[in-house]
Amino acid sequence: MRALVLVLFLGACASVQPGPQATVDEFLAALDRGDASIAGLFTEDATVFFPINNQPLRANGRAEIAAAFASLFGPNYRGGLPKPDAVQVQSFGETAVVTFQNVNPNVTSRRTFVLRREAGRWRIVHLHGSNIRKD
Repeated sequence: MRALVLVLFLGACASVQPGPQATVDEFLAALDRGDASIAGLFTEDATVFFPINNQPLRANGRAEIAAAFASLFGPNYRGGLPKPDAVQVQSFGETAVVTFQNVNPNVTSRRTFVLRREAGRWRIVHLHGSNIRKD
């Protein structure tokens, strides 16, 4: 009987798919490494608002998102990103919203991810980044 319970338990664990926060964690790890494969975490029709200084950029579609990250990950790119603070995950069936912020003495950076489950995997549909400078 114990063997049957163990098999059922292990089978149930194997079928659990990672949630939306796992995709955001994967995104943050790739961003920290400067890994260009980061674009694969987005849906084909995704959008991103990049908070790039005084010239915010909106990228439409995975190809533009990949190009924007490739530009960001140039030779002077340094990782070492802080861990997200106040992470909140809101799930709505096949859609989820993940928000967090990073606070330091000069800027508060806020991020909002909208994700959709496609073929059992959570992918980023939209990423909105904003920075509030404390000048």
